[in-house]
Amino acid sequence: VRGGWSGMVLARHTPDINVWVQTLQWLMHEVDVLADTPANGVEMPPPRHLQFPCSWEIMQSFNPAIEQYIGNLQTIDHTVCMLDGIGVEASEGLEFKPETVLQLAIMLAHYNLHKEMVPSAARTSMRHFFCGGEEMMTLNRDYVKEMLHSMSNLSSAEDDVDKVSCQLAFAGSVIQAAQYLENDVKAVRGGEG
Repeated sequence: VRGGWSGMVLARHTPDINVWVQTLQWLMHEVDVLADTPANGVEMPPPRHLQFPCSWEIMQSFNPAIEQYIGNLQTIDHTVCMLDGIGVEASEGLEFKPETVLQLAIMLAHYNLHKEMVPSAARTSMRHFFCGGEEMMTLNRDYVKEMLHSMSNLSSAEDDVDKVSCQLAFAGSVIQAAQYLENDVKAVRGGEG
């Protein structure tokens, strides 16, 4: 969150949600460890798709990138992790893009704070990166349609009980993320809400 805006990085493609979430959670954990504030003091092994043989020289080449990433974090006014609870169990069989959870959470938090719906579509570019990507703020009610579609079409659910369980896990993730956002906004505004 910077200057009252909430931002996210939009990739050129959408990877598998399990890979996306696992990788991001691991990277955030590693950055936390490098900042000498390990999360709960628990060591988290990297996801399987990140475990590969690598020479020491290659590993050392990552250090400048990590230092630059940590330096970039220092330019952000306030950050909050919104991915707690969005894990493999909650995402298996759900056909939605990873950012759907975050966008729905933004919409829910906005409504809870202001008692009004967000605009049907609003987008503003925040920052451009040398690699060609850009950080953007996006709110779109189409995410609601996508969520409803995915909730009614769970390919991995063997019966109605599994389907309801997946739906509750998904809804719980959205609500939890929205609560993080609401608390974050209140903290930035000095408790004004």
